[in-house]
Amino acid sequence: MIALLMLGAAPAGASLLDDHLDALLAVASGGARCAVIKQVAEVELGYRCHLAPPQRNLRGFPCLDVLDASCAPVDVDCTSPTVSGDYTWPDDGEDLCLDGESIALSGALTVSPGARSVWGLTCVCEADEVIIEETALRDLRGLDNLSVVNGDLQLWDNLDLRSLTGLESLRRVNDTLWLNRLPMLTDLSPLSAVTSTRTLYINECEALEDLSGLDALTQITSALTLKENPALSSLTGLENVERIGQLGVHECPGLSDLSGLDALTELEELVLQAGNTGLRDLSGIEGVTELTELTINRDDTLTDLSGLENLTIIHERLTLFRAVSLENLSGLENLTGIGHRLDIEGNEALVDLSGLEAVDSIGTHLIVEENPVLESLSGLDNVTGVGGELWIWENPSLLSLDGLESLTSVGDDLDIHENYDLADITALMGLTSVTNDFRVYDNYDLPTSQVEAVIDAIGEDNIGGDIEVYDNAAD
Repeated sequence: MIALLMLGAAPAGASLLDDHLDALLAVASGGARCAVIKQVAEVELGYRCHLAPPQRNLRGFPCLDVLDASCAPVDVDCTSPTVSGDYTWPDDGEDLCLDGESIALSGALTVSPGARSVWGLTCVCEADEVIIEETALRDLRGLDNLSVVNGDLQLWDNLDLRSLTGLESLRRVNDTLWLNRLPMLTDLSPLSAVTSTRTLYINECEALEDLSGLDALTQITSALTLKENPALSSLTGLENVERIGQLGVHECPGLSDLSGLDALTELEELVLQAGNTGLRDLSGIEGVTELTELTINRDDTLTDLSGLENLTIIHERLTLFRAVSLENLSGLENLTGIGHRLDIEGNEALVDLSGLEAVDSIGTHLIVEENPVLESLSGLDNVTGVGGELWIWENPSLLSLDGLESLTSVGDDLDIHENYDLADITALMGLTSVTNDFRVYDNYDLPTSQVEAVIDAIGEDNIGGDIEVYDNAAD
């Protein structure tokens, strides 16, 4: 039998402990066994006291002497649910753990906004969902026996939370582990027993410098998202992770590379978004040989894609969108195929596509659009087929289509327009078929006779849709 005595927060004062000693001793002398630390004094200063076993004299155990002490966890066995339904602490009452039995909560466990303690939840070893949002908690002591969360564990907007102490028994989060807007959090070491989670989301943890403490984690099956963590300078702590569904990094200016992912061999998607202003290369994921998607979106600092040298195939899509410092695609020299789309748009420093020389096929679309200093398509020299649309639009410095000499077929529309310096498309003379429309227009330096020569080389019967040629240069 475990007896719990819940003491509400009181104004700070030296007499607070003395005021409650008689009540505490009454509980102890009644033969109760307690293994729970209670916050009973000066909550604002973080003082904690033991509610000790009966044989202990509480008068010899003042708060200031045990500030860093902790009680041993209750021995629990979570083999079957014992409580059904959602539960809100402490609003639904303080008797959840009164009988001392461990419970698996078949429902959501919610900690009320503003709560200062979760000490009355030590019996909970499993829950369908745990929601801790907008509390005044400084740590999570009281959840010491929580080992499994079947859905989400949500830690949101806990502005005073300095430590995850209390989660040392946590082994598994079956859906998403949310660490969201925890500005005081510096350490993930209490999560050292977690071996797997479907999704790990770390957002606006402004003091977090690395991911040390996640050493037992071997797989994140859906996604690891790191967003707006300005002090994060390393992925140290993820050395044992072998598999990640999607790795997304957004607005983490302290990261210079992706080192720390030493064991990673399975990665489906890599998404780098705006604000990673310290990122210089992608070293750290050399163990990855294939991806489903690679997206670089509004990156400011990458000049090439070094770190991806072992990548051999992208099964679906490679997107390079407004990577403003990207000069070429070196780092992709071993990439042989792109299953669906290659989208290259708005890359202000990209001069050519060197680095893609091993690619021989693009499954659906090849889109090259609004790259202001792109001069040629050199790098696509071995591409023989584009399974869908070939669009080359609004590249004002593009002089020729050199790099497309091996191209023989386009599986949908071919559309080349508003490339104002484009003067030479003879690289397309090897084309033998365009499945749908052929459109070349508004390329003011491109001789119309060249466009007609390409059409003759293909043969009008081998163009499946409309032929539109206008507003190019007169001969």
